[in-house]
Amino acid sequence: MSQNRDAKIEKMKARLDEWNADLDRWEAKVAQAKAEGRREYVERVETLRWSWEDLKQKLADAQKAGAGAWEQLLEGFEEAWRNLKKAFEKARSELD
Repeated sequence: MSQNRDAKIEKMKARLDEWNADLDRWEAKVAQAKAEGRREYVERVETLRWSWEDLKQKLADAQKAGAGAWEQLLEGFEEAWRNLKKAFEKARSELD
């Protein structure tokens, strides 16, 4: 595995860990939310959690891939990454 690939994977893992902490915090907040607003929060946090789990699995798959497959997986992964990043930024502004 190249150093560039290793560094990129480690950076992505660290970011996923940060997002996981956000999700944990939001899930705790949802548990305390008032009944009328809770459903919206629950749905948003659940959707983010599923997307986070999917991206985490894609990273694991990319990490296991050979050099040729890495490039192909990386392209799709980076698009999913950008989409999840935008979703987290929006959720952070609304849920924090």
